[in-house]
Amino acid sequence: KPLKKKNLLPPISGNVRNYYDLVRAMERFVPDVVFHLAAPPARPETFGNFRECAEINYFGTANVAQACMTVAPQPSKLIFASSLSAANPQAHHGISKRACEDLLESIFDRFPELGVKVVVLRFAEIYGDSPSFTSTALVNFLVGNMVVGNNVSLFSVEEQLDNLHVSDAVEACVLAMGLKEQFVTLDIGTGKGITIQNVVEKLKDLTKHQGQLRYLENDKVPIASLIANTEKAKNLLGFTAQADFDTELKSLVNKRKRKSR
Repeated sequence: KPLKKKNLLPPISGNVRNYYDLVRAMERFVPDVVFHLAAPPARPETFGNFRECAEINYFGTANVAQACMTVAPQPSKLIFASSLSAANPQAHHGISKRACEDLLESIFDRFPELGVKVVVLRFAEIYGDSPSFTSTALVNFLVGNMVVGNNVSLFSVEEQLDNLHVSDAVEACVLAMGLKEQFVTLDIGTGKGITIQNVVEKLKDLTKHQGQLRYLENDKVPIASLIANTEKAKNLLGFTAQADFDTELKSLVNKRKRKSR
């Protein structure tokens, strides 16, 4: 259920790349659990954002880790939003996410006396209603463009992606707070893949898209099938994705249509 405003403290404007912004936030809110959800705004396969990707992912995570170790009282747990692409990284997004995981493991798993437990959640491709019309999540990107009839170009459309609704992603975060392990990495997804082309075909029907669709292939755009192995999350968290993709896709299209009028 959505949090009520009376239970929310005013947000702090800052940047994960600024260590002192993080310390200031932790000193103000004194969190027992820190959720590190920051991520670069560009599509993961975009080549040109590798420097920003490294700054936000790796250096941002280093700042979060240092802040968790510095403030008093310390948080007892850090939950880090990683990606399925970190398992076998092919591009800088996955490479930097994997580097974040390795950094956190080298600190908090090796030195449990620091008092901070870590849960790494390797999320599948998240989709769902968002205030932003410029979301870089693949499904949101497609819906946002196809609803208004824009032309769309896509690479490697035969690859399969595991699409996770945002409500299930939130549920996994909530469940992760109860884990007792010092350091654990979990895939979070549905465990089911659907090709990018199949998603596009579903959206063509739902949006009555009249724009041009281009399916491209380029070896320099490393898009690979990513499907979560859900067994560990089911066993440790009791997590199973509940949202139905077709139902949520239709709902997302209808909401975007209303917002676009």
